[in-house]
Amino acid sequence: MKGLRWLLTAALAVSTDAQAYTIEGKVVGISDGDTLTVLDAGKKQHKIRLADIDAPESSQPYGNRARQRLSELAFGKQVVADCREQDRYKRDVCTLTVDGTDVNADLVATGHAWVYSQYNRRDDLPAIQDEAKTAAKGLWGQPEAQIVEPSQWRKGQKEVQLQVQQAKQKKGGKAKAAVGADFGSCGSKRYCGEMRSCAEAQYYYRQCGVSRLDGDKDGIPCEKLCGN
Repeated sequence: MKGLRWLLTAALAVSTDAQAYTIEGKVVGISDGDTLTVLDAGKKQHKIRLADIDAPESSQPYGNRARQRLSELAFGKQVVADCREQDRYKRDVCTLTVDGTDVNADLVATGHAWVYSQYNRRDDLPAIQDEAKTAAKGLWGQPEAQIVEPSQWRKGQKEVQLQVQQAKQKKGGKAKAAVGADFGSCGSKRYCGEMRSCAEAQYYYRQCGVSRLDGDKDGIPCEKLCGN
């Protein structure tokens, strides 16, 4: 039985290794802080998503700086991408090396990306992130309310869009939603009493940096709206 288990484990390891592949070429495009395009020697373009990390969204605080950092490291340069799979968007998920520099690790070390804990397979990245956080590098130097992992940011944006859609439906599809023009941009609202939903409170707290919405500093704004 032990021998059978060993054989199954070995077969699984071989299968996993067999999925690994390498892409070499020149970086010809930077989409955001963790996605770029590589043109190989055969003139084929490959959309690459950096593995194990998650950079701020372009619309998120520090998103443009993350994209800028990736551009500084890789744009126009010859790179080696060690890839393990394609994601659901048909992007190659890879670790990128430029002139001996591990780009994925660099972005975490300089505070331009988080470790993507849900998908991370590397043992070294959490410690690298801890060092960047302790030193307040990059995004870690922002106000606390603006330090939101991209996965949570995307979730919040979906909630915002849902609120707007629901409000439009109630208004018969009119262009102006009941949530108001301030919801979807950082308007003048500053107090919980002005918020119409938890999603709106989260938006102002996390995107607009209205820290007063979290009076007890527990990371949850407007307890009456967002508390359990």
